[in-house]
Amino acid sequence: MTDIKRTEQEKVFEELMSYKEIVFQICLGFSKNPWDAEDLTQDVYLKAFRNIHSLNDPSFSKEWLFKIARNTCFDFGSVYCRSIE
Repeated sequence: MTDIKRTEQEKVFEELMSYKEIVFQICLGFSKNPWDAEDLTQDVYLKAFRNIHSLNDPSFSKEWLFKIARNTCFDFGSVYCRSIE
């Protein structure tokens, strides 16, 4: 990875951090619990950080982040439902 690419990824991740409250609200809407929503938000940003290299077009970073949030919440719901059965 070149330094230019790394610098671009860092800028994109900084931009993604500006959506933290929106991501939290998405997670809260799914989980209905602020503590779970905080955990889910952390999971979303960890996944985004680990996979930022897979973002092909930085102009879609916001949509990409929200998709990660949605999928993370779906996974949480699936695991939660199985745990209460």
